[in-house]
Amino acid sequence: MYLNYLFNRLMSLNCEYRYVSTEARGEYLKEHAPQDVFEAYNRLTNGAAQADLWRLFVLYREGGVYLDIDATLVWSLDKLLLNEANALYIKIKNNSEITNYFIASKPNNPELKACLNRVVYNINHYDPDNGVYNTTGPKVLNDILDHDIISTRDRKFVCIQGTFTNEYFQYIDKPRGKWIHIDNNTLVK
Repeated sequence: MYLNYLFNRLMSLNCEYRYVSTEARGEYLKEHAPQDVFEAYNRLTNGAAQADLWRLFVLYREGGVYLDIDATLVWSLDKLLLNEANALYIKIKNNSEITNYFIASKPNNPELKACLNRVVYNINHYDPDNGVYNTTGPKVLNDILDHDIISTRDRKFVCIQGTFTNEYFQYIDKPRGKWIHIDNNTLVK
């Protein structure tokens, strides 16, 4: 994880870096988010799902670049974002699906606001058959964002997940701690 961090810092020397803990996410939302967003966040029992909602809100409110802790930049952020007007998303699976492990956006992006609203709705009307991926994760972006209008690039030219890490080392303190292993019936309280 540390090697991944160092490599990303090298690729983003002109950027400010902020690591945000689980506790700090909740504090930030309590202070800055509308009540419905904060309440939806507090209903989530899984850290990945909480991070999904938090990243949408922070990027909508402040703008910036979000990378999962195991994501590795391919090019410098300066070059990646040089000609982007509003936001940059990446696609995976042969450029057919938008992912949320990397998002770059200016503040007040209406695309992210629509995604955030959908996540809050999904939490408030939770269906255990949907799980993390469909409730707070990439499925929301794919349902809301117009693939023909937004700026996207293939992940291999922007940011790749798991280059220096794998599930075992990322969750060494809690085996089977990744979101794909949770019981969907316990995701929302």
